[in-house]
Amino acid sequence: MVKMRFLAGLGHRIAETNGTVDMPPVRAKLGHLSAQASMVEAMVHAMEAGGRRHGRTFVPLPQHLYAAQAHVRRARRRRSCHPDGARPRRAIPRTTREEEAAVALTLDPTPETVHWGYLDATLRPVAHVRSGETIVLTAVSGGPADLPADETRFPLLPAHRAILAALKPELGPHTLTGPVAVEGAEPGDVLEVRIEAVDFAQGWGFNFHKPLKGALPGRFPNWRILHIPIDRAARTALCPWGTVLPLAPFFGVMAVAPPPAWGRVSSVEPREFGGNIDNRDLVAGTRLFLPVFVAGALFSAGDGHGCQGDGEVNLTALETALTGTFTLVLHKQRQLARPRATTPDTFITMAFDPDLDDAATQALEDMIDALGDAAGLDPADAYALMSLAGDLRITQIVDGNKGVHAVLKRSLLPPIDDAAFAAGPPA
Repeated sequence: MVKMRFLAGLGHRIAETNGTVDMPPVRAKLGHLSAQASMVEAMVHAMEAGGRRHGRTFVPLPQHLYAAQAHVRRARRRRSCHPDGARPRRAIPRTTREEEAAVALTLDPTPETVHWGYLDATLRPVAHVRSGETIVLTAVSGGPADLPADETRFPLLPAHRAILAALKPELGPHTLTGPVAVEGAEPGDVLEVRIEAVDFAQGWGFNFHKPLKGALPGRFPNWRILHIPIDRAARTALCPWGTVLPLAPFFGVMAVAPPPAWGRVSSVEPREFGGNIDNRDLVAGTRLFLPVFVAGALFSAGDGHGCQGDGEVNLTALETALTGTFTLVLHKQRQLARPRATTPDTFITMAFDPDLDDAATQALEDMIDALGDAAGLDPADAYALMSLAGDLRITQIVDGNKGVHAVLKRSLLPPIDDAAFAAGPPA
């Protein structure tokens, strides 16, 4: 308002000056500026009279002033074009690549957009994005044996019902949404999956153990399943025996396609392409880095978990339907053998092997290599640092290939870019 009063006053002085100028071009220009200043003065009077803000409501200006404002905006746009080579005015901002990426692609689970139980390099992508673009992906969990009898208390999503009616599982149990092809991705690249948000798509989940599976199959030889209500607003779940669980949802499966030579592989075992990682640290705000083995990368996700303990000892977490928001970023031609991750507070390397000792050894080796590449640490110094302050955590012990992840706090290192640590060195 102060600036507008100043412009109005300036207009009076321009009008007075205009009367003393003999040069027609200058007089015309001054007349144009005086007219604009008069418009501003009228706007000031109107705003002081009736256009003030009352609470959260602003009283509209007279319609002719809105029309005048629009006229000025159009004139400014015309002047910004400067076809005659004149000095350009400030142009109207164009939509940036980052702003375009903010408009997310939505991918819902349907019989046409999911693959049940397997990953395969020959799968046809159900969607395409460019590097830096965002997808909002929903995945459902559970086969017919996992469903509750009481659908009034635990309603089944219509999309889930349609998938169960149209498809059958192959090799594994996980219903995966995708794959999504990333433009320009090639073998030897790295796909960074920025996990922007993870939300519950339904208000219940399930947990079971089954014969011959889990960490203690001899002690628990029978089938048992629990259906557990989820309070999505509070982000808690109520166990049948009364325990209230705090929830931290994440996708158990995040994967690119496996190498073509491997053919169709089960969704159960985590491998170099990611897959059934079941890492409880990969919540919203973290980043997962996956080596690319096929053109397009072919990203899929599923196996929603409301919460999970390290180890996932009885075979399952709180299995549920989730909606994830992912930004997919491509890093060209990097040297990365296995998945890595970053969180706001930590750096993570991951390894998978039927032998837990071998998985631990590989995760530690990868951490030492990453600290050398990204932080310039001598391998012996990195080895000592991991012994003094790092952690080796059991990711899970129930998925065939057991998982171990090595973790180190960021605060123990100088500032390091996420991709410098987790995408591997340039090829």
